[in-house]
Amino acid sequence: MTQLRFAPGLWMLAVPCVLMAIDFATGFLNAWARREVQSAKMRSGLAKKLGEIAALLAVKLCTVGMALPAELMTGVSLYIVMMELLSITENLALLGVPVPRKAREKLKNVRDEIEK
Repeated sequence: MTQLRFAPGLWMLAVPCVLMAIDFATGFLNAWARREVQSAKMRSGLAKKLGEIAALLAVKLCTVGMALPAELMTGVSLYIVMMELLSITENLALLGVPVPRKAREKLKNVRDEIEK
């Protein structure tokens, strides 16, 4: 299997964006399975995702164009990655995918800490 080879900075954009797409898809599947698909809720979720992408692009632009520390991009990217992974896990659990109790507890603690 061939490895994907991108510049390190590209991964900081690509990984959060792919996770956003997975989160959107699992959220839609969850709503569809419960027969609760609402276009207003989908628009709101999509607007949030586009806002997160705009934040990523703005930080990337500032780190490159203004020579700000690369760690700034890493921090924003990791924050979005953590939030998306939490949301994907919640969506999967609601769909009936088994999530170990310990993992659920750890994720809840992380979400609580992030939301402080």
